[in-house]
Amino acid sequence: QAFVIPSGSMEQTIQIGDRVLVDKLTPLFGSKPQRGDVVVFKDPGGWLQQENAGEKEDPPVGVKQLTEALTFIGLLPSDDEQDLIKRVVAVGGDTVKCCGEDGRVTVNGVPLNEPYLHPDDRPSTVQFEVRVPQGRLFMLGDHRSNSADSRF
Repeated sequence: QAFVIPSGSMEQTIQIGDRVLVDKLTPLFGSKPQRGDVVVFKDPGGWLQQENAGEKEDPPVGVKQLTEALTFIGLLPSDDEQDLIKRVVAVGGDTVKCCGEDGRVTVNGVPLNEPYLHPDDRPSTVQFEVRVPQGRLFMLGDHRSNSADSRF
């Protein structure tokens, strides 16, 4: 399915307004997100506010139906979906902590190499230590100072 990136939480990796195509079939066959994967998921707590939530004009007849059909099959992003995109840092059973003696995030005591971090960011300004429950993911944005994520 196509998604449009709504925020700068994944910069420099992904920019605001970028379009990404997401494989929604692989998880149906038992694949689980792994550390380092970038995932799209429904906004769990209304973190995103509808921009331009006012009235929108309907497109001409025919265009509207074509747009709805292409959105339904996943070739166009939906105008009203509120989705987030983050990087999986830890999976169920892992202990994730910030920050280690060298200032890096650690997973199960091993410091992460995070070349994708936004150049002006530190791994985190928030101290945390979390044991990730089974069946859950710990996710962070690549632009940590501009990301509401699992730290919060």
